[in-house]
Amino acid sequence: MASRDFLKLMKLARSGDALAQQKIGENYLIGSDGIPQNQQNALLWLEKASVSIGSVSYTHLRAHETLMN
Repeated sequence: MASRDFLKLMKLARSGDALAQQKIGENYLIGSDGIPQNQQNALLWLEKASVSIGSVSYTHLRAHETLMN
């Protein structure tokens, strides 16, 4: 079950907060904060964040794609 902090973060991410989107993507990528690992969701959120905040999320996105291949 998702923690309260994760749910608050998700609300921010859905409203367009790029840093929250990145954190959500990271949580899904590694499976943390009570959230199971989910590579598809990680990719979705890291892509959203990368549009706004650039290289940090892009690095995570590349790492994720490396894991997928």
